[in-house]
Amino acid sequence: MSDKFKSCEWITEMPGRFWEHNFETHRLNANIQSMRKSISLAILVAVSMNAVAQVNLTSKRGVPMLPEEGDWALGFNAFPFLVYLGNTMNGTLSQGSPGAAFPSDPFLALYGKKCIAANRFLRAHGRIGFGYSSTDYPVADKVTHEDTFALNETFDIDRVNATHYDIGLGLGREMRRGKGRIQGYYGPEVWLALSGNSRSHQFHNQTDPDMNLNSPMLSLYTAVPGGVNAGKRVVKISEGGIITLGVRAFAGVEYFFMPKVALGMEVGWGIDVAMVGGRTTKTEYYEPAWNDGAGGVRQETMQTTSGLFRIDMDIDNASGAINLFFYF
Repeated sequence: MSDKFKSCEWITEMPGRFWEHNFETHRLNANIQSMRKSISLAILVAVSMNAVAQVNLTSKRGVPMLPEEGDWALGFNAFPFLVYLGNTMNGTLSQGSPGAAFPSDPFLALYGKKCIAANRFLRAHGRIGFGYSSTDYPVADKVTHEDTFALNETFDIDRVNATHYDIGLGLGREMRRGKGRIQGYYGPEVWLALSGNSRSHQFHNQTDPDMNLNSPMLSLYTAVPGGVNAGKRVVKISEGGIITLGVRAFAGVEYFFMPKVALGMEVGWGIDVAMVGGRTTKTEYYEPAWNDGAGGVRQETMQTTSGLFRIDMDIDNASGAINLFFYF
Protein backbone atom coordinates (compact mmCIF):
# COMPACT_ATOMS: atom_id res chain seq x y z
CA MET A 1 0.00 0.00 0.00
CA SER A 2 1.32 3.35 -1.05
CA ASP A 3 2.00 6.12 1.43
CA LYS A 4 -0.65 8.21 -0.28
CA PHE A 5 -3.34 5.57 0.30
CA LYS A 6 -2.39 5.18 3.98
CA SER A 7 -2.66 8.89 4.44
CA CYS A 8 -6.12 8.90 2.97
CA GLU A 9 -7.20 6.05 5.27
CA TRP A 10 -5.97 7.93 8.36
CA ILE A 11 -7.80 11.02 7.25
CA THR A 12 -10.97 8.95 6.75
CA GLU A 13 -10.82 7.43 10.29
CA MET A 14 -9.88 10.66 12.02
CA PRO A 15 -13.43 12.06 12.50
CA GLY A 16 -14.63 8.80 14.08
CA ARG A 17 -11.75 8.72 16.50
CA PHE A 18 -12.35 12.37 17.36
CA TRP A 19 -16.02 11.82 18.15
CA GLU A 20 -15.20 8.63 20.14
CA HIS A 21 -12.62 10.52 22.22
CA ASN A 22 -15.05 13.39 22.75
CA PHE A 23 -17.79 11.00 23.90
CA GLU A 24 -15.46 9.35 26.44
CA THR A 25 -14.42 12.77 27.76
CA HIS A 26 -18.04 13.86 28.07
CA ARG A 27 -18.97 10.63 29.91
CA LEU A 28 -16.01 11.12 32.33
CA ASN A 29 -17.06 14.70 33.01
CA ALA A 30 -20.63 13.55 33.66
CA ASN A 31 -19.39 10.97 36.15
CA ILE A 32 -17.31 13.60 37.93
CA GLN A 33 -20.29 15.96 38.12
CA SER A 34 -22.46 13.13 39.46
CA MET A 35 -19.88 12.34 42.12
CA ARG A 36 -19.70 16.00 43.07
CA LYS A 37 -23.46 16.16 43.42
CA SER A 38 -23.46 13.00 45.56
CA ILE A 39 -20.72 14.35 47.83
CA SER A 40 -22.47 17.71 48.13
CA LEU A 41 -25.75 15.97 48.95
CA ALA A 42 -24.03 13.80 51.58
CA ILE A 43 -22.41 16.86 53.16
CA LEU A 44 -25.74 18.70 53.13
CA VAL A 45 -27.51 15.76 54.76
CA ALA A 46 -24.76 15.45 57.39
CA VAL A 47 -24.91 19.17 58.16
CA SER A 48 -28.69 19.05 58.35
CA MET A 49 -28.64 16.02 60.62
CA ASN A 50 -26.02 17.68 62.81
CA ALA A 51 -28.13 20.84 63.03
CA VAL A 52 -31.20 18.81 63.95
CA ALA A 53 -29.16 16.86 66.48
CA GLN A 54 -27.92 20.13 67.99
CA VAL A 55 -31.41 21.61 68.20
CA ASN A 56 -33.11 18.38 69.24
CA LEU A 57 -30.32 16.77 71.25
CA THR A 58 -31.49 13.36 72.45
CA SER A 59 -30.17 10.42 74.40
CA LYS A 60 -29.63 6.96 72.88
CA ARG A 61 -33.22 6.13 73.83
CA GLY A 62 -34.55 9.22 72.10
CA VAL A 63 -35.21 11.21 75.28
CA PRO A 64 -34.54 14.96 74.82
CA MET A 65 -31.47 16.12 76.72
CA LEU A 66 -32.44 19.78 76.94
CA PRO A 67 -35.54 21.41 78.47
CA GLU A 68 -38.45 22.16 76.16
CA GLU A 69 -41.13 24.82 76.15
CA GLY A 70 -43.59 24.19 78.97
CA ASP A 71 -41.10 22.28 81.15
CA TRP A 72 -40.69 23.01 84.85
CA ALA A 73 -37.47 22.70 86.81
CA LEU A 74 -36.56 22.16 90.44
CA GLY A 75 -33.04 22.73 91.70
CA PHE A 76 -31.04 23.02 94.88
CA ASN A 77 -27.50 23.35 96.13
CA ALA A 78 -25.56 20.18 95.33
CA PHE A 79 -23.22 20.68 98.30
CA PRO A 80 -24.33 17.61 100.37
CA PHE A 81 -24.12 15.24 97.40
CA LEU A 82 -20.74 16.51 96.24
CA VAL A 83 -19.37 16.18 99.77
CA TYR A 84 -20.65 12.60 99.90
CA LEU A 85 -19.13 11.83 96.49
CA GLY A 86 -15.80 13.29 97.58
CA ASN A 87 -15.85 11.34 100.82
CA THR A 88 -16.25 8.07 98.93
CA MET A 89 -12.82 8.67 97.43
CA ASN A 90 -10.85 9.60 100.54
CA GLY A 91 -10.15 6.07 101.74
CA THR A 92 -12.16 6.12 104.98
CA LEU A 93 -14.40 3.20 105.90
CA SER A 94 -17.65 4.88 106.92
CA GLN A 95 -19.40 7.42 104.72
CA GLY A 96 -22.75 8.87 105.71
CA SER A 97 -25.40 9.19 103.04
CA PRO A 98 -26.07 12.64 101.55
CA GLY A 99 -28.58 14.68 103.52
CA ALA A 100 -30.23 18.07 103.49
CA ALA A 101 -27.61 19.87 105.60
CA PHE A 102 -27.30 22.79 103.20
CA PRO A 103 -24.82 25.57 103.94
CA SER A 104 -26.06 29.01 104.96
CA ASP A 105 -24.50 30.56 101.84
CA PRO A 106 -25.83 31.04 99.31
CA PHE A 107 -28.83 32.15 101.33
CA LEU A 108 -31.41 31.11 98.76
CA ALA A 109 -31.08 27.35 98.34
CA LEU A 110 -34.26 26.13 96.57
CA TYR A 111 -34.86 27.02 92.91
CA GLY A 112 -37.74 26.74 90.48
CA LYS A 113 -37.94 27.50 86.74
CA LYS A 114 -40.55 27.57 84.00
CA CYS A 115 -39.62 27.37 80.30
CA ILE A 116 -41.95 29.89 78.63
CA ALA A 117 -40.34 29.83 75.16
CA ALA A 118 -37.24 28.62 73.37
CA ASN A 119 -34.28 29.73 75.50
CA ARG A 120 -36.54 31.81 77.77
CA PHE A 121 -37.25 30.97 81.42
CA LEU A 122 -38.99 32.52 84.38
CA ARG A 123 -37.24 31.64 87.64
CA ALA A 124 -37.88 31.92 91.35
CA HIS A 125 -35.89 30.81 94.31
CA GLY A 126 -36.26 31.20 98.03
CA ARG A 127 -36.10 29.83 101.49
CA ILE A 128 -38.47 29.71 104.46
CA GLY A 129 -36.49 28.69 107.51
CA PHE A 130 -37.30 28.63 111.19
CA GLY A 131 -35.19 27.17 113.97
CA TYR A 132 -35.46 26.45 117.66
CA SER A 133 -33.02 25.06 120.21
CA SER A 134 -32.84 24.77 123.99
CA THR A 135 -29.86 24.33 126.28
CA ASP A 136 -30.02 23.35 129.96
CA TYR A 137 -27.60 24.45 132.69
CA PRO A 138 -27.60 22.88 136.19
CA VAL A 139 -28.23 25.34 139.01
CA ALA A 140 -28.46 25.00 142.79
CA ASP A 141 -31.93 25.13 144.25
CA LYS A 142 -32.17 28.26 146.40
CA VAL A 143 -33.10 27.68 150.06
CA THR A 144 -36.57 29.02 150.86
CA HIS A 145 -38.80 28.94 153.91
CA GLU A 146 -40.64 26.00 152.35
CA ASP A 147 -37.55 23.78 152.38
CA THR A 148 -37.33 21.18 155.20
CA PHE A 149 -33.53 21.14 155.37
CA ALA A 150 -31.36 24.01 156.47
CA LEU A 151 -28.85 23.12 153.76
CA ASN A 152 -30.52 22.30 150.48
CA GLU A 153 -28.18 20.55 148.05
CA THR A 154 -30.81 19.81 145.39
CA PHE A 155 -29.95 20.92 141.83
CA ASP A 156 -32.27 21.82 139.00
CA ILE A 157 -31.83 23.52 135.62
CA ASP A 158 -31.90 26.93 134.00
CA ARG A 159 -32.85 26.85 130.31
CA VAL A 160 -31.94 28.96 127.29
CA ASN A 161 -34.43 28.93 124.40
CA ALA A 162 -33.11 30.23 121.07
CA THR A 163 -35.14 30.90 117.93
CA HIS A 164 -34.29 32.25 114.51
CA TYR A 165 -35.93 32.78 111.13
CA ASP A 166 -34.60 33.22 107.59
CA ILE A 167 -37.08 34.04 104.82
CA GLY A 168 -36.11 34.95 101.27
CA LEU A 169 -37.65 35.18 97.82
CA GLY A 170 -36.08 35.99 94.45
CA LEU A 171 -37.75 36.44 91.05
CA GLY A 172 -36.00 36.76 87.70
CA ARG A 173 -35.95 36.17 83.98
CA GLU A 174 -33.40 33.86 82.36
CA MET A 175 -32.14 33.84 78.76
CA ARG A 176 -30.02 31.01 77.31
CA ARG A 177 -27.43 30.38 74.60
CA GLY A 178 -25.92 27.10 73.47
CA LYS A 179 -26.58 24.21 71.07
CA GLY A 180 -25.20 21.22 72.92
CA ARG A 181 -25.09 19.82 76.43
CA ILE A 182 -23.42 22.97 77.72
CA GLN A 183 -25.91 25.82 78.09
CA GLY A 184 -24.97 29.34 79.11
CA TYR A 185 -27.55 31.62 80.68
CA TYR A 186 -27.90 35.17 81.98
CA GLY A 187 -30.53 37.63 83.14
CA PRO A 188 -31.81 40.07 85.80
CA GLU A 189 -33.31 39.27 89.20
CA VAL A 190 -34.81 41.00 92.24
CA TRP A 191 -34.94 39.53 95.76
CA LEU A 192 -36.19 40.21 99.28
CA ALA A 193 -34.88 38.67 102.51
CA LEU A 194 -35.96 38.79 106.14
CA SER A 195 -33.99 37.39 109.06
CA GLY A 196 -33.73 37.65 112.84
CA ASN A 197 -33.10 35.74 116.06
CA SER A 198 -33.83 35.94 119.77
CA ARG A 199 -32.85 34.20 123.00
CA SER A 200 -34.95 33.84 126.15
CA HIS A 201 -33.94 32.55 129.61
CA GLN A 202 -35.98 30.44 131.98
CA PHE A 203 -34.76 30.51 135.59
CA HIS A 204 -35.49 27.75 138.08
CA ASN A 205 -34.98 30.10 141.03
CA GLN A 206 -37.53 32.84 140.68
CA THR A 207 -36.51 36.42 141.31
CA ASP A 208 -37.33 37.11 144.98
CA PRO A 209 -36.61 39.82 147.62
CA ASP A 210 -33.05 38.50 148.02
CA MET A 211 -32.35 39.29 144.37
CA ASN A 212 -32.54 43.04 144.31
CA LEU A 213 -30.39 45.29 142.15
CA ASN A 214 -26.68 44.30 142.30
CA SER A 215 -27.36 41.50 144.78
CA PRO A 216 -24.78 38.66 144.73
CA MET A 217 -27.74 36.26 144.98
CA LEU A 218 -28.51 36.99 141.31
CA SER A 219 -25.24 35.47 140.15
CA LEU A 220 -25.24 32.71 142.79
CA TYR A 221 -28.57 31.28 141.67
CA THR A 222 -28.36 32.01 137.93
CA ALA A 223 -26.53 29.43 135.81
CA VAL A 224 -27.25 30.81 132.34
CA PRO A 225 -24.10 32.25 130.72
CA GLY A 226 -24.60 35.99 130.52
CA GLY A 227 -27.77 35.64 132.57
CA VAL A 228 -26.78 38.53 134.83
CA ASN A 229 -25.69 41.87 133.43
CA ALA A 230 -25.23 45.21 135.21
CA GLY A 231 -26.70 43.79 138.41
CA LYS A 232 -29.89 42.58 136.68
CA ARG A 233 -31.18 39.25 135.40
CA VAL A 234 -31.31 39.04 131.61
CA VAL A 235 -34.69 37.58 130.63
CA LYS A 236 -34.62 37.98 126.85
CA ILE A 237 -32.37 39.28 124.09
CA SER A 238 -33.84 40.08 120.68
CA GLU A 239 -31.44 40.80 117.87
CA GLY A 240 -32.67 43.43 115.47
CA GLY A 241 -34.41 41.97 112.44
CA ILE A 242 -32.84 42.51 109.04
CA ILE A 243 -34.82 43.47 105.92
CA THR A 244 -32.86 43.35 102.66
CA LEU A 245 -33.98 44.30 99.14
CA GLY A 246 -31.67 43.64 96.22
CA VAL A 247 -31.32 43.74 92.43
CA ARG A 248 -28.72 41.64 90.63
CA ALA A 249 -27.52 40.54 87.20
CA PHE A 250 -26.45 36.91 86.95
CA ALA A 251 -24.69 34.63 84.50
CA GLY A 252 -24.00 30.92 84.67
CA VAL A 253 -23.48 27.62 82.90
CA GLU A 254 -25.37 24.30 83.04
CA TYR A 255 -24.05 20.95 81.80
CA PHE A 256 -26.67 18.28 81.00
CA PHE A 257 -24.99 15.02 81.95
CA MET A 258 -28.31 13.13 81.75
CA PRO A 259 -31.57 13.80 79.91
CA LYS A 260 -32.98 16.97 81.53
CA VAL A 261 -30.64 16.69 84.54
CA ALA A 262 -27.91 19.29 84.83
CA LEU A 263 -25.20 20.59 87.11
CA GLY A 264 -24.91 24.37 87.05
CA MET A 265 -22.92 27.19 88.55
CA GLU A 266 -23.61 30.91 88.47
CA VAL A 267 -22.27 34.19 89.78
CA GLY A 268 -23.82 37.61 89.87
CA TRP A 269 -23.25 41.25 90.59
CA GLY A 270 -25.82 43.30 92.41
CA ILE A 271 -26.79 46.06 94.77
CA ASP A 272 -28.77 45.54 97.96
CA VAL A 273 -30.24 47.84 100.57
CA ALA A 274 -30.58 46.57 104.14
CA MET A 275 -32.27 47.94 107.23
CA VAL A 276 -31.03 46.41 110.48
CA GLY A 277 -32.95 46.87 113.69
CA GLY A 278 -31.29 47.50 117.02
CA ARG A 279 -30.87 44.86 119.74
CA THR A 280 -33.28 44.98 122.68
CA THR A 281 -32.63 43.43 126.09
CA LYS A 282 -35.27 42.64 128.70
CA THR A 283 -34.04 42.46 132.31
CA GLU A 284 -35.56 42.01 135.78
CA TYR A 285 -34.63 42.39 139.44
CA TYR A 286 -36.44 42.78 142.74
CA GLU A 287 -37.23 46.37 143.67
CA PRO A 288 -38.32 46.86 147.32
CA ALA A 289 -39.83 50.29 146.56
CA TRP A 290 -41.70 49.02 143.54
CA ASN A 291 -45.50 48.81 143.50
CA ASP A 292 -46.07 51.73 145.91
CA GLY A 293 -43.57 50.44 148.41
CA ALA A 294 -44.97 46.91 148.52
CA GLY A 295 -42.02 45.64 146.54
CA GLY A 296 -41.99 43.38 143.50
CA VAL A 297 -40.13 42.20 140.46
CA ARG A 298 -39.32 45.08 138.15
CA GLN A 299 -38.78 44.41 134.43
CA GLU A 300 -37.15 46.76 131.97
CA THR A 301 -36.70 46.61 128.19
CA MET A 302 -33.92 48.67 126.68
CA GLN A 303 -32.42 49.03 123.22
CA THR A 304 -28.77 48.16 123.71
CA THR A 305 -27.54 48.67 120.12
CA SER A 306 -28.66 51.12 117.46
CA GLY A 307 -30.20 50.15 114.16
CA LEU A 308 -28.45 50.90 110.91
CA PHE A 309 -28.99 51.35 107.19
CA ARG A 310 -26.53 50.02 104.63
CA ILE A 311 -26.01 49.71 100.88
CA ASP A 312 -23.76 47.03 99.39
CA MET A 313 -22.56 46.49 95.82
CA ASP A 314 -20.47 43.42 95.07
CA ILE A 315 -20.15 40.06 93.34
CA ASP A 316 -22.37 37.50 95.03
CA ASN A 317 -21.91 33.74 95.30
CA ALA A 318 -18.16 34.28 95.01
CA SER A 319 -17.66 30.78 96.45
CA GLY A 320 -19.12 29.37 93.21
CA ALA A 321 -21.79 27.07 94.65
CA ILE A 322 -22.77 24.21 92.32
CA ASN A 323 -26.49 23.55 91.82
CA LEU A 324 -28.34 20.44 90.65
CA PHE A 325 -31.41 20.89 88.40
CA PHE A 326 -34.14 18.48 87.33
CA TYR A 327 -36.37 19.44 84.38
CA PHE A 328 -39.71 17.75 83.80
